[in-house]
Amino acid sequence: MAEAIEAPYSGLSSQRNHLYATSSVVVPNAVVATNDSSIVSKRSVEKFYVSDRADHLLRHFVPKFQRRSPLINRGYWLRMELVKQTVEEFLSSNTDVPKHLINLGCGFDPLPFHYLRRYPGIDFIDVDYPQSIRRKAEIIRNTPELNELLVDPSYSPDSDAVIISSANYTAVGIDLSDLRKFDGILQARCQANDELLFISEVAITYMPVEDADSLIKWAAQFPGAKFALIEQILPAGEKHPFAKTMLSHFRKIKSALQNIGKYPSLTAQVQRFDAYGWSSVVACDFYGAWCNMISSEQKSFVESIEPFDEWEDFVSFGQHYFFLYASSRMPDAKQMSLFTREWTCGSRVTTEDIAKPDLKNLQSSRISTLTAGLEYRKHWQPGFDRRKLGAAAKLCDGVAIYYGGMDAKARSAVTYIFDEAKMKVSRVDTSPQPAPRVCHTLTKVGSRKVLLVGGRGNPKSALADCWLFDGVVWTRVQDLPNGRYRHSATHIFIESEDCVLVFGGRGNGNEVYDTWVLWSESNGWSEVKSVGRSPISRFSASLSWFPSMAAGVLTGGFSREGHIISDVLLVSLNGPGSIKQQRWRPPPGFGSNLLGRAGAQLHPIGDTEALLLGGVLGSHCLPADFPGNVLHLNISNQEIEPLCTILSGKEQDMWPVLMGCDCVWLNNRLHILGGGITAFSMGSFWNLCTGILEIDQLRPAEIISRRIKPQLASSENISLPDVYSAIGTPKPSLVERYILAQNTTEIQSAIRRRVPLLFDNLSFGECTKVWSPEYLKAAFGESREVWYTMHIPRIHIM
Repeated sequence: MAEAIEAPYSGLSSQRNHLYATSSVVVPNAVVATNDSSIVSKRSVEKFYVSDRADHLLRHFVPKFQRRSPLINRGYWLRMELVKQTVEEFLSSNTDVPKHLINLGCGFDPLPFHYLRRYPGIDFIDVDYPQSIRRKAEIIRNTPELNELLVDPSYSPDSDAVIISSANYTAVGIDLSDLRKFDGILQARCQANDELLFISEVAITYMPVEDADSLIKWAAQFPGAKFALIEQILPAGEKHPFAKTMLSHFRKIKSALQNIGKYPSLTAQVQRFDAYGWSSVVACDFYGAWCNMISSEQKSFVESIEPFDEWEDFVSFGQHYFFLYASSRMPDAKQMSLFTREWTCGSRVTTEDIAKPDLKNLQSSRISTLTAGLEYRKHWQPGFDRRKLGAAAKLCDGVAIYYGGMDAKARSAVTYIFDEAKMKVSRVDTSPQPAPRVCHTLTKVGSRKVLLVGGRGNPKSALADCWLFDGVVWTRVQDLPNGRYRHSATHIFIESEDCVLVFGGRGNGNEVYDTWVLWSESNGWSEVKSVGRSPISRFSASLSWFPSMAAGVLTGGFSREGHIISDVLLVSLNGPGSIKQQRWRPPPGFGSNLLGRAGAQLHPIGDTEALLLGGVLGSHCLPADFPGNVLHLNISNQEIEPLCTILSGKEQDMWPVLMGCDCVWLNNRLHILGGGITAFSMGSFWNLCTGILEIDQLRPAEIISRRIKPQLASSENISLPDVYSAIGTPKPSLVERYILAQNTTEIQSAIRRRVPLLFDNLSFGECTKVWSPEYLKAAFGESREVWYTMHIPRIHIM
């Protein structure tokens, strides 16, 4: 294994005494094989997203074309675009300085061949394992279109390092752990003041972490070096459904990600490069890159290529992959752009961020949290254990309906009835019935009636048909004015009639709506006009109505370009046929990043209270047990509190994915039905059980809202804030006071959050009666001092 390089690297003079070769190289064939899958995906993007056939160079390396899914195509398009932007900015800037572009773990990527003719003075270097480079060299040599781009090429397939050598391109077959050999090759081609761009596109993550760290540290010694890194991260830990699926996939193909455990986050990666000598570093997740580094014109182009409606999966993918750009000198133009531009969605971390306290986290830590238990039970009808993007609604007391959605194979047209008392799901077969669909809504309208609105077949097939279910049969009712899916719907009572109010959604032709429509059984559909400016057009938003307030709440969703919206709007009817809205701003100290989410479920749990559950967040990917996946909203007081959900010990590894699910509120319990995620090209994760959020069995934590003044034995009151101010010491944090419920959930929450707690009305048993100074002296001896304060009949403070 290569040892870390401790000595400073002064220019490019010989430093071989500080470089050590790997004593024994074991080439992981499974890692080499990841290239074969990657280039097939890149070729799929190339064929559909690259209009100029002259740039279709991957066809020479992929003999048999395979079309990938829209999700994989979009993810690889973004990955390829980030590399393209970085390379072209590097090549076109500071053109008077010799430049070298080094593609680490290049595989069959023909990246240099796109630029050999356009930038004749640039030196391109491909580096990978010997057997991979030899295969690549053979293809290049036998492909005139590629070979003719090289200046005086020399092929040495039996060489132990340089397989192709030419004036403008070098193909090196070595193990990147062998830094001594790699350094010698670069010394032969570079001068001290040259600029170098190292690119590692999901490559060095397969190396042992010590070797990868040594490579990063070694590269930083070059005065004009830049480093572009694309890899995976674990923003919500390894138990997140996407992460579990991803890690399992790479273990299964015997190509485990070796760096991700030590560097699981953007912050850790930026700290890594900072520690190893890179003076300026910026990193962002792929979702942040999509929202902030891809232009509106590019997004429109991508949308036009093929139907796409895997937004939650795309965001989850984007939150688990990152792009990092580092410079060994001061920030260049690219870094300044990434540092200073306004960041609308996604996560970004810079060297400046790791050098100062995270004030946002400090503020968030002071927000009070509520606690609730989350239980999972297996009681599904066979065939209902894998389902997402369906819809659920309360049918009557203790009974709910679930319709449609997608299982592991196709869209469904099956109706299921869930009986809470029996904890049973039953299939209902009726004729006629709605066609198979996803992304529709079900809304309760009156006694034992539910309205189904819209949905889609494929993403280009927005459905306009609507159906009414009475507990036995489906009946088709008036169609929507325009087909739409991923819309928001809520029940509303107008002039003694049950109605359904619908906002937004997607239509055919990538249309995204900003309009309201209203349905009643007597009048069908009618338009509801917005007073003043309409809400931002959106889809997958959350909408609920609160009759006692004669108002509703609309929040979140995706914008037309796939940005997650973070607003909260209070809406109310403004007379017949019109609606008005006002913006609800989060309370001071509350991070709006917890509000900005799409695909979430907003469910009233009282006259003025609601739970906002799940979805994908625009700024963070939260661990499943982190307070904030579920928010408690008090609409009348405009208060928001994160809900800490607790699983029992035996279920700690059963955290669900709160995407693609729907919820129903039955008997003071929120039932989570369905849910699943496609983890890019690495497999799928499904919720196999129903989730039950137990609100009724717990009481919210009683948070102390006033300063606590400890009462001493002399009953003298001391103002702690004044004391701490006088001695110049930071003021202490307020301690939360809890009244325990009947179970241990609140204790588990306290332990999980690692905060000091003060428990009221907590019985300690017989000790409160027998502990006295005399008793304690007899029990512990007179040489030990024991302090206690007693508030009869229970210990108050000790």
